Amino acid sequence: MGIKSIFSMVIVMIAGMSLAEEPYDKLEMPKFISGVCTHLPDKLGMMETALTMIRQAGVVSLRDGTRWSYCETQKGELKVPPYHLEYNNKAVAAGLMPLNLLCFSNKLYDDGGYPRSSEAVEGFARYCELMVRELKGKVRLHQIWNEWDNGCAMDREKFGVGTVEDYVRLQNAVYPRLKKIDPQAIIISNSVCRGDEWFEKMIQAGAMKSCDGLALHTYNYYDGGTPERWYNRMLKIRTMLHKYNNGKDFPLFITEMGYPTQIDSQGNTPEKSAAYLARLYLLARTLPFIKGIWWYDFLNDGWKSTYNENNFGIVNADLTPKPAYYVMSDISNLVNNADFVKRIETKDPDIWVLQFKYPGGNDVLAMWSTHREDLWQICLCKTGVTGRSVQAHHAGRRAYRQPWGARSWVENRQNPLRPEELEFCLSDLPLIIEGDLSNINIKSITRRIFPERSRGACLLPQLFAEAASKNTLPKKYHFGLDKNYTTLSDENRKSKDDLDASFAIQYDRENIYLTVEVNDNVFWQKKEICEAWQGDGLQLAFQVPDEKAERSAHTELEVALTPDGAKAYLREIQSGKSNRILDDAVLKISTQNHTTTYFLAVSWKALGLPDMDKGTVMKFSLLVNDNDGNGRKGYLHWGNGIGNVKNPEEYYMLLLN
Repeated sequence: MGIKSIFSMVIVMIAGMSLAEEPYDKLEMPKFISGVCTHLPDKLGMMETALTMIRQAGVVSLRDGTRWSYCETQKGELKVPPYHLEYNNKAVAAGLMPLNLLCFSNKLYDDGGYPRSSEAVEGFARYCELMVRELKGKVRLHQIWNEWDNGCAMDREKFGVGTVEDYVRLQNAVYPRLKKIDPQAIIISNSVCRGDEWFEKMIQAGAMKSCDGLALHTYNYYDGGTPERWYNRMLKIRTMLHKYNNGKDFPLFITEMGYPTQIDSQGNTPEKSAAYLARLYLLARTLPFIKGIWWYDFLNDGWKSTYNENNFGIVNADLTPKPAYYVMSDISNLVNNADFVKRIETKDPDIWVLQFKYPGGNDVLAMWSTHREDLWQICLCKTGVTGRSVQAHHAGRRAYRQPWGARSWVENRQNPLRPEELEFCLSDLPLIIEGDLSNINIKSITRRIFPERSRGACLLPQLFAEAASKNTLPKKYHFGLDKNYTTLSDENRKSKDDLDASFAIQYDRENIYLTVEVNDNVFWQKKEICEAWQGDGLQLAFQVPDEKAERSAHTELEVALTPDGAKAYLREIQSGKSNRILDDAVLKISTQNHTTTYFLAVSWKALGLPDMDKGTVMKFSLLVNDNDGNGRKGYLHWGNGIGNVKNPEEYYMLLLN
C-alpha cells in the first residue's frame, strides 16, 4: 500500500478510538509520524502508566523491539517472549502505532557476530518472519537492525562495526520474505548513525530496492548542533536521495533523535532541550520526504546526572514530566495534522516564521529566533479582513487570547494604537499564533538590546596547566594518580613503578615544546607509527577556540619510539583529517633505567593551528599508553577524551602564561 498522505489514522486517534477498532487492512499511514523510543518491555510494572502518558502527549507511535537472541535461545526453536506480545497489544489498545525493531546478533550463529554466513542470514530471516507473522494485524512498521554501522549492542573489539555490503545482503534476503507474509507491512532500513558517507554507500549498494523507507539517527547534541543545523543537513540528504531515485523523494524515517539533559558540557538544560524538540519537529514538517521522527527517548533510564543515557527522556525515571513532555503534548496535534504552507521570509536567517494550516481550519504561525543575544521583536500586519484576535502561546505553555493592536508607547506615550498590527518578542522557544492569518505580512523586525550572555555562566575543565614562555622554567605536572589510569584488560597497574608520568610545556608564538617523562618497568613498542597507540607511547590533543568550528573539531597526534626510530603521527587537525607522519617536528626519545623521556618541538602551523600569544587558553589532553608485551593493557591520562572516546569536551585546560 505504501506511505500515503492521508490523515485518517491520526483522526481516528484524536477521536479517542484505538487502532484495534479500525480494521488493519483499512488503516492508512499518516503523512508524518510523531513518535518516541521506549525501553518499556523491561519495565513491565510501569508499562500501562507510561503508555497512557505517551498517548496523552499526542504521540502517534513508539519504537521498541525484542532481540533475536531472546526469541531463539535454542537453535531452531523460535518463540516471541510473552512480554513483547503484551507490550504491543497494550500499545495498540492505547491507540498507538508500534515500530517494531528487528535486530542484533545471536550467539548461536557466527559466534555472536554480525549475521554474515548463509546459516546466520537464514536464522535472522526466520526470526524476522516470526516477528512479522506474530504481529500481523497489529503492527505494521518494522525496522531491520539498529545502528549496524556503529556496532550497537555488539562486541566491537571482537567484531568491529558492520560493513555496508554485509548489511545490504542481509536486508535483500529478509525484505521479500517479510512482504510475502504481510504485504501491507512498512519495512524500514537500518538506522545509520555514523554519518552521511556510510548512508550514501548503503544507497549505492542497493538498499532502496529492498525497503519501503530509509532511516537515520541524526544526533548532533555532542557537537553543539541545533535543529537548524539538522535542517540544513536534511536538505543535503534530500539532494542525495534525488540523485539515486531519479530526482524524486524517497521516504526517510528519523528513528532516533534527541537532546539529553545530563550535567556536562554536552548536556542541555531541560528548557533548551524542550525548545529544540519543538523546533526540530516543526522544521521536519517542512520536508515532505521525512515521514516521521521518533524522539529518543520517552523515559530517562536512570538517575546518574552526568550520564547521557540516563537523561534523554522527556519524562524522568519516575515518569515526572520534564519541559519537553509538555512541549511534545502541545505541538503533536500541529505536526500530526496541519499542512505546511511556507516559510515566510524575514531577510534575517536567524528569524524563523513557518506557516501551517489545519485542513478546513485555522492558520498557524510558528516563530522563533536563533540569535544568541537580545530580544527580536516581530511586527505582523494584516491586510484585509481577519479575526478580531489570535490565540498565542509559547510551545508547552498555556495559551492566551490577544486582540489585534500594537502601540509603541515606550518611544512616545502619545503614539496611537495601530489596530492592524501585532507585536511579539521572539526567543529560542517557538511562539505559536493561531487564527485567521491568511492575509498578513511581516512589517518589521526590531532588535531590542538584552545581552543575556552577560549574566555569565562558565563550565571550566577540572584541571588546567600552564605553558611557560620559551626562556622561562616550566612547571612540571605529575599525573600518575590511580584515578587517571584506565585498565583495558583484567591486568591492573600493580604500582607506580608499573607506569607513572609527568610533563612540562613551553611555547613561543610559532612553536610548542613538550617534555614528558614516563617511568615504566617494561618498555614495549614494535608497531609502525600509525598503529603506535597499541604499544608504549604518547597521544596528545589540542582544541583552540574557534566559533566557526564544530565542537568535535580537534588536533590529535601520536609520538612513539618505533622500530624505525622516533616518530610523530598527525592523525587529525582542527580543520579535518590529516593522517600523516609529522616530518616537520624536532623529536627526541630516549629510554634508560625504566625511564623514557620524550621531547617534541613542533610549530603551531604544522598542527593546523594559528600562532599563539600569551594569554591564550585552549583545551589540552595527554595520554601515555602502557603495553608490557602482551597487548595494550591501559593508559594514564591528563585530561580525557582521547582513549575512551574522541571528545574534546573532556580535555583539560592549557594556559599560555
